[in-house]
Amino acid sequence: MMMIERQCEVCGAPMILKRPNSSRKYCDACAKKVRMENQKIAQEQLKLKRKAEKIRERDKLGSFLRELDEYNNERRKRGECPISYGKYVAMRGGLFDVR
Repeated sequence: MMMIERQCEVCGAPMILKRPNSSRKYCDACAKKVRMENQKIAQEQLKLKRKAEKIRERDKLGSFLRELDEYNNERRKRGECPISYGKYVAMRGGLFDVR
């Protein structure tokens, strides 16, 4: 079996690779540190993504409520009573249903 010696990209320590086509870049100690750093970055990105999704949902609800308000203003102009949020959702067939 052919063994290849390579250096760790972080600390420069020599590593002996058993397979010649191995893509390993880090020694065991550095690999653990790099993996932990990458996991932290991924968790932060996931938090930001979830926060953005919450903001989008809140924006959807806000636009839906503005739409209901406009609809009720039209009803008032015609002399009709405004309808409730629940009735408007039922009439539309769902909260975020696109017409």
